[in-house]
This record gives sequence, C-alpha cells and structure tokens, in this order.
Amino acid sequence: MALTGEKYTQLNQNEPTSDDAGGGRWIACDESGWDGEQLAGRKRRFLVFASVAIDDAEAAPLIDTLRKQARIQQAGELKFRLFKDREERWSLLKDLWGSAGALHERCSVYVIDKEYAVAAKAIDLLLEEKAHAEGRNLYAEGKARAMARTLALQGPRALPGALFDALMSSFVALASQRARGREEAALEAFFAAVEHAWGASTRRPVTEVLAQVRSTRPYAMALHQEDSPFPSLEMLIPSVTQTARRWGHSLGLVSLLTDEQRVFTHGAGVRHQSDRHDPPDPREGRPRAHRAPRLFRGPPFHPAGRPAGRGRSSRDRTPRR
Repeated sequence: MALTGEKYTQLNQNEPTSDDAGGGRWIACDESGWDGEQLAGRKRRFLVFASVAIDDAEAAPLIDTLRKQARIQQAGELKFRLFKDREERWSLLKDLWGSAGALHERCSVYVIDKEYAVAAKAIDLLLEEKAHAEGRNLYAEGKARAMARTLALQGPRALPGALFDALMSSFVALASQRARGREEAALEAFFAAVEHAWGASTRRPVTEVLAQVRSTRPYAMALHQEDSPFPSLEMLIPSVTQTARRWGHSLGLVSLLTDEQRVFTHGAGVRHQSDRHDPPDPREGRPRAHRAPRLFRGPPFHPAGRPAGRGRSSRDRTPRR
C-alpha cells in the first residue's frame, strides 16, 4: 500500500511534470540494486541510480514512438530488459542517446559499488572520527580514500577463507539501524572479527589498516548515540544528492522525481525508520509498496558547508573510488 499522511505525502508530485511550471528542469530518476543499508553479502553488487533530464510532456511522445518502433504493446513500463537482448530494439536506444538523438547528453547514471562502500564507510565512521578528535585530517591528500581502497581491494586476498566477508558483514550489522537495541552485541561481534582479521592478515597494508581500526571502539560505541538525518549506510540519499549536484551544475534549478521511498519522506529520520526498510522487489529493484513519485528541489545545488566533527558530513558523503 502507498504511504499516506502529511509527513509522507507533502512533497508528492501527483500531476504530470512540466518544465514550464516554474520549478526548473525536471529530472526523472529510477534506481536498481537497492538493498537499504544491507550492503554486504548481496546478490547485486552495484546500486545504480539513473536519471534523464525530461518532463512528462516531452517524454510521452518519445515513449509512444519507441513502443511503436520496438513493437512493444503489452508491457506496462518500458524496462531495459525488453531491449538489451534484442539488437533491433537496442539500436533504437542507441539512436536516442546518440549525437542526433532526443536524449543526447540528457542521461546520467550514478553507480555505487556496495562492497567498496562498506570499506569506505568503515574508514569514514570510525578512523576519520578518531583522526578528527586527535586533530588530524584523514581526507588530506586522499589518505582516507587510499585506506578504503586498500581494505576493499586487498582485503579479500589478505584475509583467508570467509574472513573478509565476515568482517564486512559485522561492520554492516554494527553501523546499520538494525543494531538499535542490540548495540553491545553488535559491537563485540565486530571487534572480535577485527581481531581475528588483524591476526590472520597476510598483507601488510591491510594489517596496518586493521591495526588502526582496533583502536576505534569508543567511536564505534557512539554510532547510535546521536540522531542522524538518515541511516549511516543508506546509499540512496547520497545518490540523489550527487545526481542533483550533477544536473544542477549544468542546468541550474532542478526538480528530481523519484519513486516514493520511506527514507525520502519528510522527517523520516533515524528514529522514525529504525524498524525496517521496505523490502525490495527482486524483479524491479524497488520497494513493492511505494510507487508514487516524489519531488526534490535542487540547485543551483551546493552542498551545505558544515563544520568538522561527529554528525557533520560523514553520513552525507558518498564513498568514492
């Protein structure tokens, strides 16, 4: 069923979108591979957030033409799977995206490697917090990124058997909202996994990163002690943010239209949504319940400048490779 009530629906866009309505350019978005905060051990490694700079008025005739040319009559939505394995249909999409096509330079795809995101978030939420408290800047000269890459890329080879997967899964269990109410057990399980991995590591760079993680227990204990605008490991909101930034730089004021998700609703902070994420539909990569569109006002989009320290920007940053 759809989300109802003012705090869920006040930003809904129920009318057809139009660039002439005074809200800037409309950007239509869709996601695939979303698993909420559960970033480790998933069948789909990548979260893909795609967007097209087009409103409903312009999109309608393009879709009608594409249906006729591709001879697609029954499908309710034009899904990529209807095109990818048939050359004649695939060529129609390439023509749309090509230099003479109606969607040339109007499409964007933002991709998050969820396996890398776990490693990057571990550095971000633990080691960076410790470094900041000690007066050091872990982001200077790309130090944090280098550590995340070391852990993500060398970790699977440095830790024998299933140790690396166990380490990443234990961090997700600790940092995600599922840990609420069982923080102590999740904390002990994570640091037990860290100790095991540190002792078993066969690559010095990985061993050195894990040695630093061993000293971050106070910062791990504080992960759920403060409210956050959204869950620490939720990658969908940073995807929207980065998409708004990308289009805002080139188009100015933009409005983003997405599927309705509980995590996007007004006031849907940690306390409100700590119980669960809406389960993804394995066929479409989206929650079953929420089909209504959402409106997000964008740029000129400039990320708010925030002072350094806990709760500032660590939950806003998208891990970068």
